[in-house]
Amino acid sequence: MSERLPDTVQYHELVERRSTVSGMVRVAELVRLSAAVLPGDERLAVELEFDREGRTSVMRGTIRGQLRLQCQRCLNDMVLPVDIELALALVHSEDEANRLVADLEPAIVPSSSTISLHELVEDEVLLVLPIVALHDDAECGIEVGQVADAAQHDEQPARPNPFAVLAGLKGKSTKH
Repeated sequence: MSERLPDTVQYHELVERRSTVSGMVRVAELVRLSAAVLPGDERLAVELEFDREGRTSVMRGTIRGQLRLQCQRCLNDMVLPVDIELALALVHSEDEANRLVADLEPAIVPSSSTISLHELVEDEVLLVLPIVALHDDAECGIEVGQVADAAQHDEQPARPNPFAVLAGLKGKSTKH
């Protein structure tokens, strides 16, 4: 799969023809996602099938690839595999979304038939990013115990309380 995934499509036409759209997306083209990962030339392979289930327009597919993140424990690069299975109902309102069957996630799209596949892909990938990127313990350059030990060694020695002098003065002034 070497073709570029189209940014926008007329999804009503794709649904009626039961079409499949596939292609590659450069992570650097996805502004919000590229801000959350390390710079590079990573690409995501996307395959989307459009269909109709009853009166609902449905988009099912996959997003696969790898992203480079920075491990927040050792600050080295790490690779996050991306393997997402999509099952989205293309709806126009919250009311339609609330009436969906359980196996479909709602994707609220404009009532015009144009949607941005890049935005949909970006949204789905952002949802699987970890809150804090960390290597597996076996792969990380720093062991969990090392982080705790380093924090204990960084503690500064206890300093005398600057108000202790005032407590001594208070005792002298009450005697007069």
